[in-house]
Amino acid sequence: MKKKNQNIEIVRNIVLILIAVGSMLIFFNLDIIHKGKSMFTHSGSKRLEFNGSIGKDDLTDKEISRLVNYINKHTKILKKILLKASPQDSYRKITPKTQILFEVQITMHDGFTFTTPVRRVQRKELTNGVLVKLDKDIRAYLDLKKQGKEVKSLINTM
Repeated sequence: MKKKNQNIEIVRNIVLILIAVGSMLIFFNLDIIHKGKSMFTHSGSKRLEFNGSIGKDDLTDKEISRLVNYINKHTKILKKILLKASPQDSYRKITPKTQILFEVQITMHDGFTFTTPVRRVQRKELTNGVLVKLDKDIRAYLDLKKQGKEVKSLINTM
């Protein structure tokens, strides 16, 4: 009886060790599951920079997340995005209805850099305005690349 209990305990310990080793293998190979994109690093946030009186600390986590998600979808072509945003009236308190002037400087992996024209939006619409502008310009860039043209000048998509 004592020998049987000892064998059961040894088998139970081996099964627990196998489960632990399997869990560690899965945990450390999550990057492979996500096609090389680590779920623990935010590569998009490294590519997003701020300049101006409105910085990363002035945006909500949701707004930052939306911008980073967009960048992560375009990591193959985007090298860096610099968001320059400031209130139109620097002496006034920033509220959701405050007019914000912004421009986006986009650097592509092929070395091409372009800056969007300055746009004005209300503070509550800043992230939407930036994403719409990014999407338009990147689509125009990709269309020119698809046509086989070498992009050397500013793309101005109002």
